[in-house]
Amino acid sequence: MSDQMSATPSATAAPATNPAASEEIAAAPWEARLWIISCVLASLGALLFGLSTWMPWVTATGYASVSIVNGHQQFYRFLLDPADIDGSFGLFGGSLLSVVGLLLLPFLWQQRSRIGNLLALIGYWVWAILLTVFVSANSRYFQKNSTVTLVPDLDRNVHTIVLSVAPVLQFGYWLHFAAIGIVTIAAILLPVTMLPGVARARLVARNSGRMGPLARIPGMGALTFALAVWAAGIFLFPWATTNCGSVPLIAGTCTGLPFTSALRLGINGHAQAFDPLVSLHAVGLLLGIGAALIFLTAWLGRITRSFYVWVALWLLAATFIAFVANAGVGLLVAHPAAQGLSGRWNGDNGIIVTFLGLLIGWGALLYLIINSGRQSAAQADA
Repeated sequence: MSDQMSATPSATAAPATNPAASEEIAAAPWEARLWIISCVLASLGALLFGLSTWMPWVTATGYASVSIVNGHQQFYRFLLDPADIDGSFGLFGGSLLSVVGLLLLPFLWQQRSRIGNLLALIGYWVWAILLTVFVSANSRYFQKNSTVTLVPDLDRNVHTIVLSVAPVLQFGYWLHFAAIGIVTIAAILLPVTMLPGVARARLVARNSGRMGPLARIPGMGALTFALAVWAAGIFLFPWATTNCGSVPLIAGTCTGLPFTSALRLGINGHAQAFDPLVSLHAVGLLLGIGAALIFLTAWLGRITRSFYVWVALWLLAATFIAFVANAGVGLLVAHPAAQGLSGRWNGDNGIIVTFLGLLIGWGALLYLIINSGRQSAAQADA
């Protein structure tokens, strides 16, 4: 009887010690740390490369091959980055390449599927090879006596220039070297450390606290609705209009300014360290594909803590970019002539709809986090 009584406390205390957690502690801790380091390096490299692509690489001085004023060649001075060059990748290809690394990160960090990790690793390697080709192909244009063809999306009268002097290297040029170095190190470490046994043990330990399918419906429904509202504000509604009166823009009787143009004005006015061309494709690709991945994961995947982190990061990026675009609308409303436009401009429905979607998204994320915490507490009490 005494043996049975003495065994009761141990049996009661046993659930507090998770076997998976014990296995993780007993396993080699350096494996888990090295895996985390490799993912951190992959994230940092993707972020730095995405930023450096849209920062000035060189200060170029040259002349247009067809621009002669009073018998003299007219010289120009430009701040150029790879996105300004009409090369083999094109503006859309360069924009896509600048954000692919960031879009692969959730698949690298996830711990549910080894196949998912493997596919993400292959994608990261392919992306690293392509960005090396992209950098090499565009760097050859930044040489003395090189003929540079600018992308047609630039608001300039000059489309082809000949560099008369050696370009002066800017911060973005050196930042991209640092990014490529970090990406290379991460690409080497990732195959060695991809989801080791320690990470698998951590996965088993966390799966018990994930949100069930019924509990996720209200929060995921609100999050899906938020993404739909945000997408409508970004891609469908105008952000500023002129001469529209009470007639909606969809009737085609007034002039409207889309989100991309508003963001371009905001970058020109408040974020001059970056190329305004980032607003044409890169931002839409990053946020649009990111929203689609959130939607698919919300309804098809297992909801874990890392999902909340990625949703929060997406909301932070989308909110910041929306504020920059809104600032661009403010510049247009205050001084339309300074932006090369005429007439009286006013902010329009796109601003309200976009920020409404973001507000609902933040609320849905907060609800999901609180509900997940309650479920974890209930399971611990049980």
